Amino acid sequence: KVHVTNDTLDEQLSEDVAVQQWDGHVLRFSRPASVDQDQFTGVVVGRHIAGTVTNRTADARSWTGQRAEVLSHGLVPRPLLTAQDWQARTRRRLGWLAMAGNPAPLSATATVTGRFLPVPTTTLSDHRDDSAASWPQNYQLTELALDLTLPSTGVGAPLARHIHAVMAVPTTPPPASGFPVAVVANGHWGGAWRTFDPQNTIYWYGDSFARRGYVVLAVDISHRPLADRQALYTDLLTGDDPANGNDSHPAIKDDGLDSEWEEDGERTWDMMRGLDYVLGRDDVDRGRVTVVGLSMGGEIAEWEGAMDPRVGVVVAAGAPPDLAVMRYHGNHPCYRWQRAEIREYLDPSDLDALIASRTLVRETGLVDTVYSDLAAHFASAKQVVRRAAPAFVTLGGQLIHYLHFDAHAFHVGEPLPEAATALGVTTPVESDVVSVAPWSMDWETNQTTRAIRDSLFDAIPLRVP
Repeated sequence: KVHVTNDTLDEQLSEDVAVQQWDGHVLRFSRPASVDQDQFTGVVVGRHIAGTVTNRTADARSWTGQRAEVLSHGLVPRPLLTAQDWQARTRRRLGWLAMAGNPAPLSATATVTGRFLPVPTTTLSDHRDDSAASWPQNYQLTELALDLTLPSTGVGAPLARHIHAVMAVPTTPPPASGFPVAVVANGHWGGAWRTFDPQNTIYWYGDSFARRGYVVLAVDISHRPLADRQALYTDLLTGDDPANGNDSHPAIKDDGLDSEWEEDGERTWDMMRGLDYVLGRDDVDRGRVTVVGLSMGGEIAEWEGAMDPRVGVVVAAGAPPDLAVMRYHGNHPCYRWQRAEIREYLDPSDLDALIASRTLVRETGLVDTVYSDLAAHFASAKQVVRRAAPAFVTLGGQLIHYLHFDAHAFHVGEPLPEAATALGVTTPVESDVVSVAPWSMDWETNQTTRAIRDSLFDAIPLRVP
């Protein structure tokens, strides 16, 4: 895939190549889909590759590249035991790369800071397609402060971590097996409280799951103070929603030292600790855990599902599909690593492959320009799902690409207030040309969809082994 030309965004569709030789040292491949039939030859030295490219119309030119996605699952199914081993090893490696080893907390204290009735429903957002009016707000809200300690990354005293969260608990009796659980994450300029606001046009999914009888824990996801990340970005000085408790989140680090954690690693650890808390209740079903988020929240939902096998279902709406495009597209850089180059290790499709054997619903819109300027805005989303699919072929589970009519939004698929019929969970119908002409790229631009479920809630299994 061409991402940039001369350091300028020049995103093109992903194309298959024909590999003639790869022995770990010499690589030869061609581009059957290109008009000029480019033929590449390169020699690997360390993490770099260099060589020449020829075609029908031009003299040989030089090309160079460097190693990327070394932890990737790859593009073909693996044997079962190999795939399981890849998941286990990759979780450990990401734990060290992004989470200082992903330590268990040394101590955890939860404090209830307030109890509240649901946020009153005055006018439901026009974006809601979850039949909310048919599901009363039979739940109570509790505001929580989670205070934890974790090991020092050096020889100092244990480190402190404070997490702000809001929990919804149904006021109806629990089922015999307990209430299902949803842990939700906000995106940029959001927070835990906003996910329970029925009028919110973006982050209303906390309220949606709570209406359906879930115990819902919304964990504040935010950004570090300027001093902890100014090399990457300089905005969001007071956090994402400081008026509602989601202010900046100091980095996990020893005094006087830089952090051994990456920012997404901290956010993921916070989600894990929220799940620890809610699974400690005696009225929940530990076999029915769903993680939900939109945008940055969708990104962290993928991270949490990838790193935490307790999660049975991941609903990642508007999550990044291609980090190489994001680097040049003007997207907010808070996904980047300060201690390493994330692109050298993985892409979002590899997080998705770590979720295999369970259920992943990746929601994207037909006209979402947040992560791509391709004429077919959804093409990059179809690409990431295709790259994740081989792990699901081997390990099982459900991989659903929910390609809806909208843009950068969360949807359920039930009737919109002004619509007479439901849209359902719609997934792409691939072009027949893929099987006829294997080098075709038409599958990326075909926007035809079909409904496979009546609702997102129908795609969530009743029980996850």
